[in-house]
Amino acid sequence: ACRLFLQVLLHDPQTLSPSALSMAWYDVGLIYTRYGRLEHAMAALKKALIILHTTGAIDETMNFFIQQAMKQVLAHRHQQQHQLQSCDILQQQVPWSVQFTMTTYNYDDEDEDEDDVENDMAADDDDMTEYNNQRTTHEKILEEARRLIDPSVQHAGAA
Repeated sequence: ACRLFLQVLLHDPQTLSPSALSMAWYDVGLIYTRYGRLEHAMAALKKALIILHTTGAIDETMNFFIQQAMKQVLAHRHQQQHQLQSCDILQQQVPWSVQFTMTTYNYDDEDEDEDDVENDMAADDDDMTEYNNQRTTHEKILEEARRLIDPSVQHAGAA
Protein backbone atom coordinates (compact mmCIF):
# COMPACT_ATOMS: atom_id res chain seq x y z
CA ALA A 1 0.00 0.00 0.00
CA CYS A 2 2.83 2.39 0.86
CA ARG A 3 4.69 1.69 -2.37
CA LEU A 4 1.57 2.18 -4.49
CA PHE A 5 0.72 5.37 -2.61
CA LEU A 6 4.20 6.75 -3.20
CA GLN A 7 4.24 5.70 -6.86
CA VAL A 8 1.02 7.60 -7.49
CA LEU A 9 2.20 10.66 -5.58
CA LEU A 10 5.71 10.65 -6.96
CA HIS A 11 4.68 9.99 -10.56
CA ASP A 12 5.35 13.65 -11.24
CA PRO A 13 7.05 15.06 -8.12
CA GLN A 14 7.55 18.46 -9.78
CA THR A 15 3.81 19.13 -9.48
CA LEU A 16 3.82 18.58 -5.71
CA SER A 17 4.70 21.35 -3.32
CA PRO A 18 7.30 20.49 -0.65
CA SER A 19 4.53 20.63 1.97
CA ALA A 20 2.43 18.14 0.01
CA LEU A 21 5.44 15.88 -0.48
CA SER A 22 6.20 16.08 3.23
CA MET A 23 2.59 15.24 4.03
CA ALA A 24 2.76 12.24 1.68
CA TRP A 25 5.78 10.86 3.53
CA TYR A 26 4.01 11.57 6.83
CA ASP A 27 1.03 9.50 5.61
CA VAL A 28 3.37 6.69 4.61
CA GLY A 29 4.88 6.79 8.09
CA LEU A 30 1.42 6.50 9.64
CA ILE A 31 0.56 3.54 7.41
CA TYR A 32 3.77 1.75 8.37
CA THR A 33 3.12 2.50 12.04
CA ARG A 34 -0.37 1.06 11.81
CA TYR A 35 0.96 -2.22 10.42
CA GLY A 36 3.84 -2.49 12.89
CA ARG A 37 6.69 -1.74 10.47
CA LEU A 38 8.31 0.65 12.91
CA GLU A 39 11.72 0.94 11.21
CA HIS A 40 10.10 1.87 7.88
CA ALA A 41 7.72 4.22 9.67
CA MET A 42 10.57 6.08 11.35
CA ALA A 43 12.47 6.35 8.04
CA ALA A 44 9.40 7.79 6.28
CA LEU A 45 8.74 10.27 9.10
CA LYS A 46 12.38 11.39 9.08
CA LYS A 47 12.14 11.93 5.33
CA ALA A 48 8.96 13.98 5.85
CA LEU A 49 10.72 16.09 8.48
CA ILE A 50 13.77 16.63 6.27
CA ILE A 51 11.62 17.70 3.30
CA LEU A 52 9.64 20.03 5.55
CA HIS A 53 12.78 21.69 6.94
CA THR A 54 14.48 22.12 3.55
CA THR A 55 11.61 24.23 2.18
CA GLY A 56 12.66 27.35 4.05
CA ALA A 57 9.28 28.35 5.53
CA ILE A 58 8.36 25.62 8.02
CA ASP A 59 4.72 24.67 8.46
CA GLU A 60 4.59 24.49 12.27
CA THR A 61 1.41 22.40 12.33
CA MET A 62 2.88 19.76 10.04
CA ASN A 63 6.13 19.87 12.01
CA PHE A 64 4.17 19.21 15.23
CA PHE A 65 2.26 16.26 13.75
CA ILE A 66 5.40 14.64 12.35
CA GLN A 67 7.18 14.95 15.69
CA GLN A 68 4.16 13.48 17.51
CA ALA A 69 4.10 10.55 15.08
CA MET A 70 7.82 9.99 15.69
CA LYS A 71 7.20 9.94 19.45
CA GLN A 72 4.41 7.41 18.89
CA VAL A 73 6.73 5.16 16.85
CA LEU A 74 9.37 5.33 19.59
CA ALA A 75 6.74 4.49 22.21
CA HIS A 76 5.55 1.49 20.16
CA ARG A 77 9.14 0.29 19.74
CA HIS A 78 9.80 0.64 23.48
CA GLN A 79 6.55 -1.19 24.27
CA GLN A 80 7.42 -4.07 21.93
CA GLN A 81 10.89 -4.46 23.42
CA HIS A 82 9.49 -4.36 26.96
CA GLN A 83 6.85 -7.00 26.18
CA LEU A 84 9.37 -9.36 24.59
CA GLN A 85 11.77 -9.03 27.51
CA SER A 86 9.18 -9.41 30.25
CA CYS A 87 7.34 -12.46 28.97
CA ASP A 88 8.86 -15.27 26.94
CA ILE A 89 5.38 -16.75 26.43
CA LEU A 90 4.63 -14.08 23.83
CA GLN A 91 7.23 -15.63 21.56
CA GLN A 92 5.33 -18.92 21.41
CA GLN A 93 2.63 -19.54 18.86
CA VAL A 94 -0.73 -19.45 20.60
CA PRO A 95 -3.58 -21.60 19.21
CA TRP A 96 -6.63 -19.75 17.93
CA SER A 97 -8.84 -21.40 20.55
CA VAL A 98 -7.09 -19.45 23.32
CA GLN A 99 -8.69 -16.27 22.01
CA PHE A 100 -12.16 -17.56 22.78
CA THR A 101 -11.81 -19.33 26.11
CA MET A 102 -10.55 -18.62 29.58
CA THR A 103 -12.03 -21.83 30.99
CA THR A 104 -10.10 -24.31 33.10
CA TYR A 105 -11.07 -27.91 32.39
CA ASN A 106 -11.35 -30.69 34.95
CA TYR A 107 -10.97 -34.32 33.81
CA ASP A 108 -11.71 -35.99 37.18
CA ASP A 109 -13.87 -39.12 37.42
CA GLU A 110 -17.58 -38.40 37.30
CA ASP A 111 -18.40 -41.38 39.59
CA GLU A 112 -17.76 -39.44 42.82
CA ASP A 113 -20.69 -38.50 45.05
CA GLU A 114 -21.86 -34.91 44.81
CA ASP A 115 -21.28 -34.33 48.55
CA ASP A 116 -17.67 -35.51 48.25
CA VAL A 117 -17.17 -33.26 45.25
CA GLU A 118 -18.59 -30.23 47.09
CA ASN A 119 -16.42 -30.90 50.17
CA ASP A 120 -13.33 -31.36 48.00
CA MET A 121 -14.12 -28.17 46.12
CA ALA A 122 -14.52 -26.19 49.36
CA ALA A 123 -11.19 -27.50 50.66
CA ASP A 124 -9.54 -26.77 47.32
CA ASP A 125 -10.95 -23.24 47.38
CA ASP A 126 -9.46 -22.60 50.84
CA ASP A 127 -6.07 -23.95 49.72
CA MET A 128 -6.18 -21.91 46.51
CA THR A 129 -7.12 -18.71 48.36
CA GLU A 130 -4.11 -19.07 50.67
CA TYR A 131 -1.86 -19.95 47.71
CA ASN A 132 -3.11 -17.02 45.58
CA ASN A 133 -2.52 -14.54 48.40
CA GLN A 134 1.17 -15.52 48.50
CA ARG A 135 1.80 -15.02 44.76
CA THR A 136 2.46 -11.81 42.88
CA THR A 137 0.26 -10.58 40.07
CA HIS A 138 3.02 -11.30 37.54
CA GLU A 139 3.21 -14.94 38.69
CA LYS A 140 -0.57 -15.29 38.41
CA ILE A 141 -0.57 -13.91 34.86
CA LEU A 142 2.28 -16.20 33.78
CA GLU A 143 0.57 -19.25 35.27
CA GLU A 144 -2.72 -18.45 33.53
CA ALA A 145 -0.91 -17.88 30.23
CA ARG A 146 0.94 -21.19 30.55
CA ARG A 147 -2.34 -22.93 31.33
CA LEU A 148 -3.91 -21.44 28.20
CA ILE A 149 -1.00 -22.53 26.02
CA ASP A 150 -0.95 -26.06 27.49
CA PRO A 151 -1.57 -28.43 24.53
CA SER A 152 -3.57 -30.85 26.68
CA VAL A 153 -6.49 -28.38 26.83
CA GLN A 154 -6.38 -27.12 23.25
CA HIS A 155 -8.92 -29.67 22.04
CA ALA A 156 -11.26 -28.72 24.87
CA GLY A 157 -10.90 -25.02 24.07
CA ALA A 158 -11.69 -25.66 20.41
CA ALA A 159 -14.77 -27.69 21.38
